[in-house]
Amino acid sequence: MFIAKIKSGKNTYVRLMESYRNEEGKPSSRTVKNFGRYEDLIKDNPNAFEELKAKYKQDKETKYQLTQTERYREVERILSLKVPDSSGSDDISESPSLSYGHYVLKRLWEEDLQLDRKISYLQKSKTQFRFDLNAAVSYMCFSKILEPVSILYGFDDKDNFLGDPAKDLELHDFYNSLDFLNDNKDELFSWINNKIDTKYGKNRATMVFYDVTNAYFETDLTDMEMIRRILRKIFNLWHLTRSITESCRRTVSMRTET
Repeated sequence: MFIAKIKSGKNTYVRLMESYRNEEGKPSSRTVKNFGRYEDLIKDNPNAFEELKAKYKQDKETKYQLTQTERYREVERILSLKVPDSSGSDDISESPSLSYGHYVLKRLWEEDLQLDRKISYLQKSKTQFRFDLNAAVSYMCFSKILEPVSILYGFDDKDNFLGDPAKDLELHDFYNSLDFLNDNKDELFSWINNKIDTKYGKNRATMVFYDVTNAYFETDLTDMEMIRRILRKIFNLWHLTRSITESCRRTVSMRTET
């Protein structure tokens, strides 16, 4: 759970929000408690909002510690498993699924591309962000490589990664990181290319294709309703084009007769 400011009309409200997955398995959020308007909350106590954030952050930290403890117990249990013999006499329970693939990518990120150094430099020289920008950007990249999902889905899943590479990051930190990447993309691309040239030489691929099929849009319309709407627009465009064509023909005919 987390404290958030929600804009509604001309007012801003303070609410305790909870992340969850709906019946379709998609990440979503819901209001647990409404603390009223932000202006009313800080009227008598200017620090009321920050105190609420600190309170529920402490609860979140406790949950985090319990989650990480459970993760390390799972690791110890896996490492203690014996390899079954050929007779199949050893009864070993099914191993749990643990997210640790980011450790391999982290080596490439820090040792080969040295992106942690570059992003830290850009953060200090060009931004006023107080959160760990490198942690946010690297986690989003790792998540896209390991399992292409949305930023919200990845945020909800971050506690399942061993070592918690996105510790202390909030959802808005990830979205703010997108603005940083957009503003500095040319400099980052240049840095990455130089590092790859140094590591592997310049005789590399001249064209690279990548998949973005994990990006999609949702609508309240069914597929058939969407098709009908598109066909209606196409028909209207065709009708407009035909009307313009007929008008032009009449104009040309009148000038010819004259």
